[in-house]
Amino acid sequence: MKILIPLFSPPTGTWGSLTRVLALGSAAVVRGHAVAFCAAGYLADRLEALGHLVFRMPQTTMFGLPKPLSDAFSARSQNVVPPVPPGRSIGSIWLVLMITGIARYGYLRRLVSSQLAAVDEYKPDFLFTEVDPGAFLVSRIRGIPIACTYAGMLKVGIGGFAWRMVHAAAGRVLRDFGKESVEPQEMILDRRTLKIVPSIPELEPEAAASPDYVFTGSLFRSFRAAADSSFQAEPGRRYAFAYLGTGSVGLPVMRKVLPQVFPDSAGGGTPRLFCLVGSQTLQKEERIGGVVFRPFWDAENLLPHCDWTFCHGGHNTIIQSLAHKVPLLLFPGPIFERRFNAERVQAAGAGRFGEAPDFNARWIGEVMSGREAYAAAAARLGEKICALGGPPRAVEALETWNG
Repeated sequence: MKILIPLFSPPTGTWGSLTRVLALGSAAVVRGHAVAFCAAGYLADRLEALGHLVFRMPQTTMFGLPKPLSDAFSARSQNVVPPVPPGRSIGSIWLVLMITGIARYGYLRRLVSSQLAAVDEYKPDFLFTEVDPGAFLVSRIRGIPIACTYAGMLKVGIGGFAWRMVHAAAGRVLRDFGKESVEPQEMILDRRTLKIVPSIPELEPEAAASPDYVFTGSLFRSFRAAADSSFQAEPGRRYAFAYLGTGSVGLPVMRKVLPQVFPDSAGGGTPRLFCLVGSQTLQKEERIGGVVFRPFWDAENLLPHCDWTFCHGGHNTIIQSLAHKVPLLLFPGPIFERRFNAERVQAAGAGRFGEAPDFNARWIGEVMSGREAYAAAAARLGEKICALGGPPRAVEALETWNG
């Protein structure tokens, strides 16, 4: 079977999507299938650096702005937190598509045309994607079977302004190719679309009990390239891993608070934990107290040595941490799907959900003092995640679906 994987390629970070599509693609190759990708920008660069066949797609820009303005906006994204009061939730997947410029008809039309050209050259038997809208349109236009990752956040925001923009742009593209318009979420919810759920029912309770939904637990593969800094654990040392993405806790706040929680050993003996912070907006490594900041950490190698994960509620970081039995402190900010994810982790007892004002040394220290109970719950969830089969299970589902 030949599988083409169009990768959602916004101008801002989406490492989580990359790890999941890499996981399925790599497992498919092990099982004897051929795999190629459609991607743009730095994600295409990363895939090519890993040796994959990549069909280059047109790069979008933030809000459809000229590229220099978009780049400046993206570079500041980690330091920007939406001015929303604690406890409020904003956003949807449709808003993400609008902000990243993908909901514009002109761009979406170019994207679909480029993916159709890739289809003509590669001749795939199956499409797999995460949230790339072009892939669903190509599937409709050419009648190619499609599978996607699924999360209940898809249902948030249907009928809103951003959803209407996506609906209008997608419908216009479909009509360009002689196909009837359809509400965008229905292309995913359609029973003919295989939905891979990279989670467990405790964390994704809204997935339907239907053959077109398949739970796989962790869907992860490292995207570390040779140019990335490696990680070597010091003998006997334990760590806390922090990846807080964008729209959650800004770098200036992390630089101020985390060294208070993880002081330098010179301040009174050897600290029990070092904190290792990853941020894509950094250009080089820096250290403040017992905290090391880098553009990239290979979490898969780091997490076995960790006692805690600090994160923004991103799906991939949560599942990956729990698979390694690591409890979490979650600071999702106002972002809709991250708040949902954080609430599920807290409800399961595997971590604590903090609002922005809680990101202070006192609150963090109090939560960390109760690690034993959180770690026990994380271990229970981690066992369930690992038992579902991961990437090989996802590929088996594709094989069965393709008949």
